[in-house]
Amino acid sequence: MPSTLTDTHALAGAREARVIWDINATDAKRLTRQMGVIARTYDDLLSAGATPHMVFAFRGPAVTFIAAGHPQFEALAERLRPLMAKPNVRMEICGIAAGNNGVDLATVLDGIEPVNNTFVSLIGWQQQGYTLIPIG
Repeated sequence: MPSTLTDTHALAGAREARVIWDINATDAKRLTRQMGVIARTYDDLLSAGATPHMVFAFRGPAVTFIAAGHPQFEALAERLRPLMAKPNVRMEICGIAAGNNGVDLATVLDGIEPVNNTFVSLIGWQQQGYTLIPIG
């Protein structure tokens, strides 16, 4: 095994890396841990010379985790805030899922934009060249 692990082959010639994270998680603690890996992914892309462009689409039961009052809200918010501060990062919450899960959009973590339908977002961002990565 090489002494240094790289992603050289996968990113050969890539100047940009566009990803939409389809966040439909059912376990808030697991999602909070995964945000650490996603933050590292952002940094790893930069280190490899590819400018990251990331969209986070919260849908399904995951919308409850980003609303004040959820027991895991603050722990997850601590992981999301630094990500939101990075260039080229956008976060969205599905309005349909919020309604279906009883989430008051006024309680959602600041910086996460409500959209009507994240299925439409997932389609649109992929049409713009973003790679879909499901986070369940």
